[in-house]
Amino acid sequence: MIFVEFPGLWQFNPEKILKNSPPQNEAEHRLWSALCGKAVREHQPEISAEVAFLAQETDLPEAEILDVLQRWEQAGVAVPKTED
Repeated sequence: MIFVEFPGLWQFNPEKILKNSPPQNEAEHRLWSALCGKAVREHQPEISAEVAFLAQETDLPEAEILDVLQRWEQAGVAVPKTED
């Protein structure tokens, strides 16, 4: 059995997501909304968020969140952060 470890922390710019990869389904819309809320609360256009935070904010399973994040990474609007 092979285990693939996914990063827990990701970097986002919600405006870039909307422009370059607009939400196409309910999961993407819920994630985008959670990221917008975090950006507004932090008064920052670029934010970092952990998968656990996104799961708590959206009530989506982590596997579904990771699927969306991987699609957004391929679209160039989400960047996994390495934990130093």
